[in-house]
Amino acid sequence: MGVATDSEKGETAREIVEAARRYEAGLIVMTGHASAHGRKDLLGSTAHAVLRRCTVPVLVVPLSSTRWTPPAAVVFGHDGSEKSNSALQPAVQLASALGCELALVRALDAVSGLSGAARYYGAVDDFAQNDLNEIRDGLSDSGLKVTTFVGKRPPEQELLGVADSRPGSVIAVSTSSMSAAPNVLGSTTDRLVRSQTHPVLAVPSR
Repeated sequence: MGVATDSEKGETAREIVEAARRYEAGLIVMTGHASAHGRKDLLGSTAHAVLRRCTVPVLVVPLSSTRWTPPAAVVFGHDGSEKSNSALQPAVQLASALGCELALVRALDAVSGLSGAARYYGAVDDFAQNDLNEIRDGLSDSGLKVTTFVGKRPPEQELLGVADSRPGSVIAVSTSSMSAAPNVLGSTTDRLVRSQTHPVLAVPSR
């Protein structure tokens, strides 16, 4: 593996994204941090700026992580959309490289693509579970231990809950729900990065 160094003048996030393009990087790794006033609920970090501009996956490591813990799992967040699937293959590759569990997580309040009839007859749980089962079955030849979780809490709570039960877990999600406008909160990916409790692999949605 080759190592190169680079030093540029300019806006930090733009230079990081440009360097990734110039070196044909497959992954950007950086730490997250709060705003200049130390609040996690405000935008302004370089990590967030990179997430909005990147075309390759970005691994955001919490600033508080002083010792590396071998991840017990890669926790993949799926909301039923094609865009969320953008993070599946990187999650599989990372879990394979680390030799750890792949946990597939879906929150019912984020279930999409279901008809009104399915919701009316209370079949949302079944649809969500079947969706994850199909993904799991498609990975049967990967050699990975794949587990599935369907919960009723908000997506970030479900993802953090599964990750908290597995030391060192990395959460893998698509950036499809990142807020497009500055200073606007609301997306699952955004809140996960702000939590700074687990490394987050944010994959640009296709």
